[in-house]
Amino acid sequence: KEITDVKVLNYPYFSGEMEFEFGRFIGVFEIGTNPVIKEGKVVQENEHTVEGKLVREIKFTFEGEFKNGLPEFGKITYKDGKIFEGKVTIELLPLEGTMTLNDKASREECTFEGKFLNGLPESGVITYIDGRIFEGMVNKDLSPLEGTMKYPSSNKDISSVTHRVIDGKELLTDTQITYTDAIIFKGQVTPDLSPLEGVIIHYPSYNDVIHFIRDIASDGSLLPTATFRSSNGYTIKNRPLGDNSREPHLAITIADLKGMSEYKPEVTAPPTHQ
Repeated sequence: KEITDVKVLNYPYFSGEMEFEFGRFIGVFEIGTNPVIKEGKVVQENEHTVEGKLVREIKFTFEGEFKNGLPEFGKITYKDGKIFEGKVTIELLPLEGTMTLNDKASREECTFEGKFLNGLPESGVITYIDGRIFEGMVNKDLSPLEGTMKYPSSNKDISSVTHRVIDGKELLTDTQITYTDAIIFKGQVTPDLSPLEGVIIHYPSYNDVIHFIRDIASDGSLLPTATFRSSNGYTIKNRPLGDNSREPHLAITIADLKGMSEYKPEVTAPPTHQ
């Protein structure tokens, strides 16, 4: 390839420009039988005619490291505002690293860190500007495909809420609520995040898993009571939730837990087999 705009630097280096299949390189070469690219940037342009004049429009620029004269690692800045930083293919396609959407025309402002296939996002972590975090497989437009979506919480009693995502849809039937007291609910919730059915785990000083089922009236409305069942089969039915309908673990006291792990008259024991 012809090198133009040559300028001699400290031996054995010189600067110049050269056209490649993947774009125009501007930077430093090392003198040799076949000059080797050392550092600089690559500009990929589109050419089109406007009012009879040839116009060259920048598609993206790459600045980074080269190995054996080929791009390996660096930063790609795209015309639409996307920025990629990480490993690239010799064709200057993203391979593994971080892509940021920071243009106002994009679907959502976010940062994706993960792996790419044929230059398109495949799997990793998306961090949104509003604090949400998605982890898993993604579509080529960086929309979630399959994985988990974690939401920060403005509720002082809830640390975070995580929904399972399948085919781009968040499932209320597979949700985890992490409370600020380190207790976790896993299961089905209502749209306003009230637990319906699932398990409550990690009680302080207790390793027991408590199964929780919200009581439902014949008309389908939620009752202010629920059934709690320990993993060893003891059950407390119709326990009033009161103001704790969104935090069901608060309706169970330490005494209740002891009653569920050591048989007490007020709880139903599991059936025994002769």
